[in-house]
Amino acid sequence: MDPGAGGGRLNATTRSESTAYFFAVEPAKLAPGLARLTDMLVAPLFDPGALEQEVSVIDAEYRLLMTDAQTLCDAAQLYLFDGAPALRRFQVGSRAAFGPDLPSLRQALRDFHQRYYHAGHMTLALQGPQPPAELRTLAERCCACLPPSRAVIPAAGLRLTARGDAGLHAAGPPRLRLSFALNDPYRHDDGWPGVFRVLLTDEADGGLMAWLREHASCDGVRFIDSWRGAGAAIVAAEFTLAAADPALGARVESAFFGWLDQLCALSVRQLRHYARLAWRRFDGQTPLDQLRQLAFAPPAPPRIDVRAWRRWLLAFRREGLSRLWISEQEAETPIRTRGFDLRLAPFAPVAVADPPPTLRFHAGRFPLLSTPGFYPEELSAPPPLKRGPDSCRTMPVKPGPDSRCPTPLSSGENSVRRSTFRPVADAGCPPRFHSLPSRFSRPVTLSHIAASGTAVLTLSPAPGGFLGEVTGHVLQAALRAPAANLAHGGGELRIEKQQGVWLLQLSADNAMLPSVLEMISARLQTLPTAAISQGQRAWRHEWRRERGDIPVRRLLSRLPRWLSEKSRAYDGAALQPQTENHWQAVLYGGGAGLRQRLARSLQHFPSILASPVLPVTATASASVDKYPLTAVSSRAAESPMAATSACSRFPAAAPVPAPAGTPAARHTLRQREGDNALILFCPEPGGDMDARLAWRLLALIYQPLFFQQLRVEQNIGYVVHCVFHHTAWRSGVLFALQSPHLGGDALHQRTLAFLQQMEQRLADMPSALLAERRATLWGC
Repeated sequence: MDPGAGGGRLNATTRSESTAYFFAVEPAKLAPGLARLTDMLVAPLFDPGALEQEVSVIDAEYRLLMTDAQTLCDAAQLYLFDGAPALRRFQVGSRAAFGPDLPSLRQALRDFHQRYYHAGHMTLALQGPQPPAELRTLAERCCACLPPSRAVIPAAGLRLTARGDAGLHAAGPPRLRLSFALNDPYRHDDGWPGVFRVLLTDEADGGLMAWLREHASCDGVRFIDSWRGAGAAIVAAEFTLAAADPALGARVESAFFGWLDQLCALSVRQLRHYARLAWRRFDGQTPLDQLRQLAFAPPAPPRIDVRAWRRWLLAFRREGLSRLWISEQEAETPIRTRGFDLRLAPFAPVAVADPPPTLRFHAGRFPLLSTPGFYPEELSAPPPLKRGPDSCRTMPVKPGPDSRCPTPLSSGENSVRRSTFRPVADAGCPPRFHSLPSRFSRPVTLSHIAASGTAVLTLSPAPGGFLGEVTGHVLQAALRAPAANLAHGGGELRIEKQQGVWLLQLSADNAMLPSVLEMISARLQTLPTAAISQGQRAWRHEWRRERGDIPVRRLLSRLPRWLSEKSRAYDGAALQPQTENHWQAVLYGGGAGLRQRLARSLQHFPSILASPVLPVTATASASVDKYPLTAVSSRAAESPMAATSACSRFPAAAPVPAPAGTPAARHTLRQREGDNALILFCPEPGGDMDARLAWRLLALIYQPLFFQQLRVEQNIGYVVHCVFHHTAWRSGVLFALQSPHLGGDALHQRTLAFLQQMEQRLADMPSALLAERRATLWGC
């Protein structure tokens, strides 16, 4: 059983000293999927033809990574440490590194497999709704098939040391990466990095990030678990700076170490609170992503020990610090490490005498926002983590700490009732924002889906509406601190782009939800200047990152804009100072009383938001046709800057007819160098539910066959993808290809050839197989 063919997901992740294989399928297919995985691990074929294809794919991936800014930053970071030869080792692989002798390569792979792929080197984790006894039986059956354990000689412990600082020339916003070595064995595997990540990225009022944003020094931060080996690790805090100014970097570094000093004073209650936040983030992931995280490190410690926390923090000393200054400034020193060419320069940190900021840490009770006229009750702490016995289990094969994951959120088997609601007049409950000018607000229609559990309110532009990219980032900046404050009280506020549409999603208990919505309305009535500046910079950062991304991802990121009529009007022009947006709202859960209160508040939700005027020079280049978009492609042509596009629709013989007479839009993206890429988006024709389900069924059938034909048999390149895709209020089947040796026209023709072959294949498909695919679709 192929998990991908059955509508599941499968992937593999390779890190410095281990590889983890994952797959996710519906529960009934877990046993055959596990048998297929075990067979692959125990008896790989190493077919010469497949091996040659994989060498080509790995080489194509390596050439992509040679210009990937993130890869170059990671290589430069490891270059600044000594203590392990693996820090310089070429790990990605290339055709030149493998050599032309395919039989020797095949024998080397067999030797490697025999040495490492046995029970003593493996751990199996299973997760699912099955009873524990059933999962254990599956695990034991799998392990019985593995080669028996051999003597494993433990690797000698490492002692990593920082070699100094450097500046790196790389695309993207200016960044400062502060790296540290964790040399104490197992210090990096006890869950504290997960708590540290939550503390570092906390955006609540009074925290480190709030202080840095208030002083216009920093636009973001992330915690990076960079490298592990023989009981040692390298971790880093990377700050995205507001400007490429070393003085800003020095201020950020000074505040960071002041924050570190204050972490030692956290109480058990505070640490337990941040550990719960880490588990909550873990809960929000898919089961496959949860297993991927558990394969390398738990989200938080199983038990809070203040002394252990303080010992772990001892590794973050200035004496062991390595600074990597990342900017687009030219650097003259070429360095080759880990197979990549880096452009490095000396970096001398600037001395500052700023006093350390006095920061605030929380234990689960936190006021949302100091807004005039808004005084919410103190928020309660989040409930203790639930580890239900039925919904989610992880079964370690060999003895170790309990790695069971918490019960994932589930909507249950509720009857769903949809209704559209407008509030009735209620003189006893006047709107809180009665003084808000009517020209700034437009009544929002609220739809309600009856369900049990915590209520969730989602606000989005009405279908066909458009919330500009800059405006979306400004909203995100304006509500960043309130969202973090709400998280400390057990609620959740997200402002993010999903499927090409900006959404505002709010989740809290019934008593809190209306008050939080009114707070958001008040916050958006007059956007702070700082939020506008931060949103403007965030959009520029995203645009610069997009330009440096691989071609197929650039096309996918542009697809929502090409599909949106209003987006096309704004493409290439500066935004107006004010942008009107028509909102729609959906309430999932909650009762009639909550629905009534929210509907009243939504009558005064701002529909006009201040937006900064951006320079035209900051707009990406693209050609836009005045037709509905069905496909986009990009390829290098005779000129280094040239590109072309192609498009099509499904063959007429497909079960669901394509809209007749609809012209296909053609769009291009220009690039200086790199691979050629094409995406072909075929929107569903609309109509009744049966037609839409048939369109989804087509994608499910095409997905494994498209990969097999173009990736395995034709070996067109690294990216071959087919999926049912939602973006910008449109749904359809998406084909995505990227190739180092085929142009856009050739990729388009091969996609058309696949669709033409599928006409006969669909007609000849056995009814049993079609029924299986239909059952998989209903089980998704």
